[in-house]
Amino acid sequence: MKSVLRSTIAAFMCLFLLLAFAGNTQAATLYVSGSGHDTNGDGSLNSPWRQIQRAINSTSFTPGSEIIALDGDYQPFYVDKSGSTAALRFTIRAAASNAR
Repeated sequence: MKSVLRSTIAAFMCLFLLLAFAGNTQAATLYVSGSGHDTNGDGSLNSPWRQIQRAINSTSFTPGSEIIALDGDYQPFYVDKSGSTAALRFTIRAAASNAR
């Protein structure tokens, strides 16, 4: 009986870890810049979007994702996404002190 219980607990732990790491694989790091472009950019460091809202609205902005605002001036933005958890939070941060 104890071996069945141990096997069941081990199986649940493996499933939990698999699901936890599977969620992290979809997280993205997206970039915005004062010199970026919302139409031609792709959200990468080499081709950032112009506005934070553009990054939020992208399908790449999933739980665990991070938006990094490079130097520049930005319009106000609104986050209306669900699915964030303590382990997989949405993050928006400035890369330096000149992101306004």
